Amino acid sequence: MAFLMDDPAAAGTEVQPVPRWVRQALRALLGLALCVPSWAVSASVVKTTVNSTTGESLPVTDLAVEASILMAVCCALVLFGLKRSGGTSGSSVAAPGLAVLILILIALPDGAALYTDPASGDWAAARQRWQWLGGAALSLCGLQAWMRRPGYAPFWK
Repeated sequence: MAFLMDDPAAAGTEVQPVPRWVRQALRALLGLALCVPSWAVSASVVKTTVNSTTGESLPVTDLAVEASILMAVCCALVLFGLKRSGGTSGSSVAAPGLAVLILILIALPDGAALYTDPASGDWAAARQRWQWLGGAALSLCGLQAWMRRPGYAPFWK
């Protein structure tokens, strides 16, 4: 998703009759169209494997929420990268930022961990932390989209 949102031809396509946000939205929809089926196939394979080996059920819907929240974080980082690069390369911020964020999420201590075992007692608390992260990511996406609108002038300038 981070690399799909890049527009390497941004300098040559500025005179297109379609606004940039429409092109970016189409790229995001294409990313979702590619990610959702691959997620469904991989989740069904993992669910079948886990069910046959351990007898426990895998919470696929909760894991799908985690994946969608990571995509929202990626979109927020892409929008930030596009703002910093003048609209040409969002992946210069998004790809390393997402990698660092995942490493931080893995290294969190037990009381604040987002990646927990579904059978543990911390699963419900981790779901709530994921929801907070998703809300923050969607809020940042909305804020950055609002700041990119034509005629926007920050109050501090």
